[in-house]
Amino acid sequence: MRAGADDYVTKPLDPFVLHTRLLAARRVTALHGALADALDEAKGSNERLAEFTGRVSHDLRNPLTSILGYVELGAADAESGQTGEAAEYLEIVGSSARRMLSMVEELLAFAFIGGSLSRSRLSLAALVKEVADDLSLGLREAGAVVQCEDFDFDADESQMRVALQNLIQNAVAYRRPDVPPVISVTGQETGAGVVVRVEDNGKGIGAGDRRRVVEPLVRLHREGDPAGTGLGLATCARIAAAHGGRLEISPGPSSGTTVSVYLGAQ
Repeated sequence: MRAGADDYVTKPLDPFVLHTRLLAARRVTALHGALADALDEAKGSNERLAEFTGRVSHDLRNPLTSILGYVELGAADAESGQTGEAAEYLEIVGSSARRMLSMVEELLAFAFIGGSLSRSRLSLAALVKEVADDLSLGLREAGAVVQCEDFDFDADESQMRVALQNLIQNAVAYRRPDVPPVISVTGQETGAGVVVRVEDNGKGIGAGDRRRVVEPLVRLHREGDPAGTGLGLATCARIAAAHGGRLEISPGPSSGTTVSVYLGAQ
């Protein structure tokens, strides 16, 4: 043992003693492996947290810098007696502050997604109709058509409503120019649970970006894309994980995107 051995047996060998020592050694080896895996996961989690914190800081810094800059301009104008542009400064400050508040609220909502679930029997058609009613103004302005085949499944109603709202909003926001969005929502049984799919005919997401866009605060910054927080798909992925499933992104049947939300069985 002083020479560095972990254990030893003496001659003549007792088969029972040898067997029990080997079992103990295997358990110790398995524990070392589990500890190494846990350390790697903790390291990866810390790296993801640092990256996430950096993105949040970057995205909040811009509107905050704008607020401080226009407050300083307003103070300087007030000292010189020039207050003609004060209303414009206040409007910009208010817009930047509202953008910051919206981001903070979405970050808080993202943080709370995936907690304790309250599963119930849901009708996909009824859920999609409620979401479409909530988004009716934007859908009508875009000339969007939302189609849904009814399907009954078990899931947390509020979280599935959030997921469908994000996916349908994305289909409208990232539509092709002069092409009215056509959004199809379907569900079906799988071997390990169910899958809910949302297909659109929009711009699509390139194969190299499909893994990136489910990370929090990641945006593609393509020409013509609207501003956003980059939390929509990340929230959907978190909802799927909370249900014991996953989120997959693939090409749509007509050049758009198919987002599949897999939900594990209860």
